[in-house]
Amino acid sequence: MHERLRRQCENLVQLAKDPAAAEAPEIAAAILDFLETDLPLHRADEEEDLFPLLERRSPVPETGAHDELLSSLAVLRQEHRDDIEQGHSLFASLRLIAEGEAPRDPEMFRHYVHAFVKLQRGHQALENRVVLTAAFERLTPEDLAELGRKMAARRGLLFAG
Repeated sequence: MHERLRRQCENLVQLAKDPAAAEAPEIAAAILDFLETDLPLHRADEEEDLFPLLERRSPVPETGAHDELLSSLAVLRQEHRDDIEQGHSLFASLRLIAEGEAPRDPEMFRHYVHAFVKLQRGHQALENRVVLTAAFERLTPEDLAELGRKMAARRGLLFAG
């Protein structure tokens, strides 16, 4: 998922540079589909399943030491709300571009693209550095199988694991 998100961010940056390019409507439609379909599923995977599971597998240390994972999850949840808000700000312009029209305010479109992409890149870096590391260290094979089942079910797929 992170690779697909990275590619869509690259597509957004290119689209913001030239929203009138011949391939812009197709690119805008693909980005919209990703933002409206795939990204919400990914957020649900994390918010409803992965994050709560990691919290359950992250007991407070006897020393009372701070667990970076727990504060990172709080930050990521806030960023999910932020990227939903910024994503919606992009939708109107992306719909216009997908229909072969220009964004109503190209400068504001570029601003929203820049802000959204910056947020996504930082978000992915935090997930990769903290969340994935913790998942590898703390989750059991049974946890991973359950996550797989839930993610597949969310997409209407059967999980063969």
